[in-house]
Amino acid sequence: MNTFEIMKLEHTVLDYLNNNDSGKFVDIAFIDEDYRQLKETVVNLKAKNLIVLEGLDLRNFIAFGIVERTVKSIKAKIKTEGKVHLHALNNGSKELLDTTKRKRKWQLSYFFNF
Repeated sequence: MNTFEIMKLEHTVLDYLNNNDSGKFVDIAFIDEDYRQLKETVVNLKAKNLIVLEGLDLRNFIAFGIVERTVKSIKAKIKTEGKVHLHALNNGSKELLDTTKRKRKWQLSYFFNF
């Protein structure tokens, strides 16, 4: 995954947690198909102190002779810092669009000598 896709996944996780913020941990394992990348993204968000993770539940089938140890869910909730970061990301993209519109307007007015 390139940097843009990672940032998009971070934004998706933060947006989902913000929209479903009830004060409880929310399962986010289904947000992306690439579970390994999602797990790395969540760990990075936790390192940036934007989310809180609940203990990861591991599947343990040793009694049946199966050694598979995959995580069945990732439960997280957004912190205040995460909400602030998400708000800044949303406003930053709007400001970037406004700036490009102003530049285009100026270029058109220069072209038509207004």
